[in-house]
Amino acid sequence: MVYMLHATCNLHSSLFRELRMNQVAPSTSQVRSAGSIYLVLILVQAVSAAGLTTVYTTLTSLYKEYAGSNNVGWAVTSYLLFSACGSALCGRLGDLLGRRLMILIALAISGSGAAISAVVPSLVGLIAGCAMQGLAGSLTPLDIGLARELLPPRKVSFAVGIISAAGIVGAGITYLFAGWVTDHFASHGAFLMKTALAALAMIAVVKLVPKQGHRPANLERIDFVRGILFAPAIAGVLIGVDRIRVWGWPWATGLIIPCSILLLIWARHQLRQTIPLINIRLLLGRQVLLANCAMACMGLGCIQVGQMLSLLLQQPSWTHVGFGLTATAAGWAFLAQASTSAIASPMSGRMASRYGARRASLYGAIIVLGAWSILTYEHASFPVVVGTAVVNMIGLSFVFSAIYNLIVEATPPESTSEATGMASVVLAIAMAVASQILFKILASDTVRDPRHGVGVFPSSHAYTLAFAYIAAVCAICLCVLLAIPARLRAPLRGMAPSDLGPLHRVRGVSFRRGR
Repeated sequence: MVYMLHATCNLHSSLFRELRMNQVAPSTSQVRSAGSIYLVLILVQAVSAAGLTTVYTTLTSLYKEYAGSNNVGWAVTSYLLFSACGSALCGRLGDLLGRRLMILIALAISGSGAAISAVVPSLVGLIAGCAMQGLAGSLTPLDIGLARELLPPRKVSFAVGIISAAGIVGAGITYLFAGWVTDHFASHGAFLMKTALAALAMIAVVKLVPKQGHRPANLERIDFVRGILFAPAIAGVLIGVDRIRVWGWPWATGLIIPCSILLLIWARHQLRQTIPLINIRLLLGRQVLLANCAMACMGLGCIQVGQMLSLLLQQPSWTHVGFGLTATAAGWAFLAQASTSAIASPMSGRMASRYGARRASLYGAIIVLGAWSILTYEHASFPVVVGTAVVNMIGLSFVFSAIYNLIVEATPPESTSEATGMASVVLAIAMAVASQILFKILASDTVRDPRHGVGVFPSSHAYTLAFAYIAAVCAICLCVLLAIPARLRAPLRGMAPSDLGPLHRVRGVSFRRGR
């Protein structure tokens, strides 16, 4: 018995020494304090969150400034197109060339695009500027990759929670502040505000993020010409989905189907490449694939809370459904619920660090399912609607950051931004599809009253159907997350399995060698 105890102690000591010896030696990037790194991550994500929120907030002003034009909506469409395509491409280039460099490029282009939208007095300039601003959508995967690069493995899950919180809370703050600026200085003021924010983030990155020590990867063996085909394919799908109400199903389907076929051809080509531009095999891994399916369910369901809450709160009270709030009051309500993410998202990161991201995602999925189920049966009471929206935001914050952590757990460090970038593409497509589905549901049963003008609004039954649809998608999301296999805790707390490298043996015991 004494011999066995002695042997066990020796084995554990050897394992511990081996793990410690194989950890990455402290570099200049790791010497930076965690606080300064968190500050950079928050500022970069704030620019990402301010992107589309600013465009949405200025739409009313833009329709007045370009009265008589039917093409103002292309400002939103162009942003979404470049955001979806840029997330995957910039994420991959960040993994290859350095995330610090790509973040600075994305910040410079998006900030310049905001300035162009502000100062060029034409609709073409507005749309072109919004397209350039779309590259801000690529900042989220780059931000997550930068967190994994600069922080110790045990802090990465928490950092992903911080990034998610910065995105949700930042969107709420931008909604209010950009609205106030637009009211006083028109759309130009809101776009210049975003330019200033991008400049501030660039200064923080330059001052606080050290240059990467590794050399940029050799790009000569990557087939960029055919590898980039996913961009027009995704753009075509998004345009087709976005224009269904304008073009009608026949014309929109005529664009969606060929682009979907092109996407399949591109995926087949990438699978055959030794060094693909986008690693499809990585995305087909069970955990990454299921995490992306869960992300799609989020885009189709619970992440639509902003759109649904804004409609319900601002709908006139004479319809006996809405509450007749002003846009500013609805903005304060949205900010109040978004603020809960400042606590919930980091909590999700902590839970992912201690017990795995699967558990955090399941808790979040259960919460959002309960919230939308309640709204399905009761949405006539203001306290119930606001309280349930707050509960939904807590669950959404949990599951959103947990899905990104699920991808990080199953992804090598050198492919982090690529994998999370494709998740952002999946989310963008799902949100575009969901907006069309919800529009059809809400338009299926309406109320009107000539005494109150020509406005047509969704009825209580239409809202019930819409909330029931979202609850059903949340249930599917929960089932998808349950299909993800539970993982054993990593040898060192907070370390993802992919952080431990290939299998290795010490005195007959197999374990993973550190990077």
